[in-house]
Amino acid sequence: MSRTGRRAALAGLLCALLLPVLAAAAGSAATPVRIGIIGTGHIGGTLARLWVAAGHEVLISSRHPDELKGLAAELGARAHVAARCGALR
Repeated sequence: MSRTGRRAALAGLLCALLLPVLAAAAGSAATPVRIGIIGTGHIGGTLARLWVAAGHEVLISSRHPDELKGLAAELGARAHVAARCGALR
């Protein structure tokens, strides 16, 4: 399997494992969930959009945080950009 294929398979598995857990937590919580995403490529950006649309607060980060300002502005007040080291705190 190629490196790209392994990454895609891992991303799919991660989404399949995380989404039901977060959906259950969000459905039972009275307040929105705070979610951090490290790496906002196709999958991370899509998850950020979906979670912000669902009312959650999202912290997005990548190796190039300056490039995320447009995405955060598009997503609105619930999306925040952090430097890579800031996302780990």
